[in-house]
Amino acid sequence: MAISVHLTIRLDVDLDGDGLPVNEYRVIQGGLARNPMPALVSERSLTGNLQVHRLLTGSDTLVFDDCAYELLLLSRTERDSLVGDLGEDVYLMRHVRDEADAATYREVMLLKSVKLTNIDPMLDWWRAQIELETSTGNTP
Repeated sequence: MAISVHLTIRLDVDLDGDGLPVNEYRVIQGGLARNPMPALVSERSLTGNLQVHRLLTGSDTLVFDDCAYELLLLSRTERDSLVGDLGEDVYLMRHVRDEADAATYREVMLLKSVKLTNIDPMLDWWRAQIELETSTGNTP
């Protein structure tokens, strides 16, 4: 199989037998925001000079690839499953991936926040805005 664009992301604490995150969620069109975050801390000295402390990889500042997605949840089960992973380190496979090569496209992220908005009077369909933060070095 080759790398392709999917209409879904895979996101879960658990992996299936093929190494893929178990749960799959639909991404709303235009529902991705990339938030590159450099690993640095800045502060002012007593004389007012800016002091920057950076985490480097070689000579470059390490940049974490945090992201936010807008998802469409079509059942209460999907909603409950997503909320159940809130605050946990989860495996993420973005919507551009090759499912035959799960280890290359799978990354560990912290599911930092979930904002739910109901879009169906029967309370079955939900729009979820999620924030994911790079959790390098951790495992779910």
